[in-house]
Amino acid sequence: MSRDGRSCLGRRCLGIRDYASLGSSKISRTHARTASEHSSILRSDRSISSRRRASSFSPAIERDLALVVPIGNSAAELDGLIRDCGGTLLESLELFDLYLDLEKDGGVQSLAFRLRFRAEDRTLKDKEVDRSVDLILRRLKEELNVEPRR
Repeated sequence: MSRDGRSCLGRRCLGIRDYASLGSSKISRTHARTASEHSSILRSDRSISSRRRASSFSPAIERDLALVVPIGNSAAELDGLIRDCGGTLLESLELFDLYLDLEKDGGVQSLAFRLRFRAEDRTLKDKEVDRSVDLILRRLKEELNVEPRR
């Protein structure tokens, strides 16, 4: 735990605003549980092992998605939906940032994922990855009310 109330896991930190008040309200216990859940996900390597490719000569394309997520949705829910929508081109998915603000609008959380896309047999075009990312964002909005962070 760092001095500013962030739980650090290597280079990754779990930030919670107003950390001292976590035990003071009923809703805060839920946030603490959610933070703990996200912390365990941050610790694990969430690469898509079943789709992990042997050394490939084709380059990967990475995209970072920073998302505003309603309190109550878990990182695991987002992880599953992103994997489902990513298709065969999604090589790996990593949750690399989490921020909780318990004071803003009844509680807001922001999660950031790094997505790596690759085709085994060819070089991907940006348009192909853009279509996958658009599908992911559309389904996140429709099913979980998740928005890209602006």
